[in-house]
Amino acid sequence: MYRFPLYTLLLLLSVCFIECNSDKTLRSKKRDKSDALFSYSRKKPFKYGYAYTLEECKNFADIAKEYGIKKGDIIADVGAASGYTDGAMSLVCDSVTFYIEDINKVYLNQKELNKMVKYYSEIRKTPQTNKFYFTIGNERRTNLPDSIFDKVIVNNAFHEFNYVSDMLNDIYKKLKPDGQLIISENFSIENSPVVLRGCFISGYTTNEVVELLSFHGLYLTKMTFPEWINNNMLIFEKDKKKSDIYLIKKEDVNAYVKNINMLDSAAFSEDSLKTKALGDSLLLRLKEINEIYPFLESWINGLGYDWMNRKYYQKAINVFMVNVLLYPDSANVYDSLGEAYMENKQYELALKYYSKSLELNPSNTSGAEKINKLKNLLRN
Repeated sequence: MYRFPLYTLLLLLSVCFIECNSDKTLRSKKRDKSDALFSYSRKKPFKYGYAYTLEECKNFADIAKEYGIKKGDIIADVGAASGYTDGAMSLVCDSVTFYIEDINKVYLNQKELNKMVKYYSEIRKTPQTNKFYFTIGNERRTNLPDSIFDKVIVNNAFHEFNYVSDMLNDIYKKLKPDGQLIISENFSIENSPVVLRGCFISGYTTNEVVELLSFHGLYLTKMTFPEWINNNMLIFEKDKKKSDIYLIKKEDVNAYVKNINMLDSAAFSEDSLKTKALGDSLLLRLKEINEIYPFLESWINGLGYDWMNRKYYQKAINVFMVNVLLYPDSANVYDSLGEAYMENKQYELALKYYSKSLELNPSNTSGAEKINKLKNLLRN
């Protein structure tokens, strides 16, 4: 059913060119945030960004979980345009203070902020408990208040920092001693660089970002996926000892999760015995893997949907079966497997797994509709 909880940044590939010894990177200044989370809503109550529907906003619960946002947190969203994603996030958060920052005064000003907050407060079923402020920064500093933030989020904007050193020095001052800097975007991979859609700016590799931030006193303590996955989220903190422990564990876990790449191979994924064996090997280290990469389920689910989208349904079924083995209490893995069987016209098995998904998640109305459709198909 779901591919990834957060990463919908579908971007193009090209060459990355960075001048590390200069305070200013050699990057385009052209700005375009059109690769934000997609919405089917046609409403435009504010100048920039999507007016997500109530149903679409529910997906932001996964994002809030991934960011680790909790009640009482003070959050800064740097390069946030109108702050429309923070508005959507407010429907799944309570008592969170959002500081929305951007350098564009057309998209971000008091009038546009008021319209954005009004829209999301009106579609929220309960009274709005979150607070919203805005700050206009510049290319060298955010102009946010110092030392108050639990989290500073830079979502699909880090590659647009023209003065990286100045911005990182500034962001460091904004964080509490135990605060986190969260950078999520599409990263280049070694020998496979990425150019981001719209702005045509080259993406950093994760290793480049980790090295750059450590120079500014911020150290990697979590990442969503291994460094060979483009769409990723990196979390940095001021605690180097915590980072050192994390990096040792990550290196150990990578020896196991690198085999997941084989699910992207046609010869491997079509062999159910091989995919089952891979699942069994991952199961032995699942606790350690989930500690380092807590969205392993989403990662594997995405690989299954890659085969689904190309109409290789048996390969998708084998990949989804790995997730069923690893996450037997997840409604989503059964939903995905049911969908693959349905596309493969194996209706009895599709009904079996959709029913299991609905048992685990009775609020899955889409699954209930599929079950009724399958029952009709089987009767006929």
